[in-house]
Amino acid sequence: MLSRVFPTTHPKAGQETDFKPKVMAALNGMPCYRKKLHTIRANYELWKKRFEEVERGYAVINLRQWIGRPYRSKTVLIKTLTSKDGIGIQKLTFYTDRIVYPTIDDNYQPTILEISSNDGLSRDDWIDWFRGYDLSQPMAIIHFTDFRYE
Repeated sequence: MLSRVFPTTHPKAGQETDFKPKVMAALNGMPCYRKKLHTIRANYELWKKRFEEVERGYAVINLRQWIGRPYRSKTVLIKTLTSKDGIGIQKLTFYTDRIVYPTIDDNYQPTILEISSNDGLSRDDWIDWFRGYDLSQPMAIIHFTDFRYE
């Protein structure tokens, strides 16, 4: 699920995220400022199991967006993605419980600007989005294309 608007806990609460056109630009290889190449979710282990099912052909990822308030409104399907679309998962961890020193797959260290831009947000918006998350636990970077951090 993608949010159509920033959450109520964000300084830009209620404003459009533009995630859908940013995802479509990424999927179609179109130029776009801050394409949304991926989404980041809590509970890496759960997502890892889901992606194992996708890789075996037993499941797909339905990329959806809330029409209104998250969990209180209907959703619209953006695209159904399979392993043939190049989707994938990487593990995101942080050195501390603050949004500093991100590490991907225990070896690549992107800048916050790099990861936030690829997530479709400015650096400051990305930091504010994840401010309330438990950063001591690994998170899942869910890729919509064959892009990977290396």
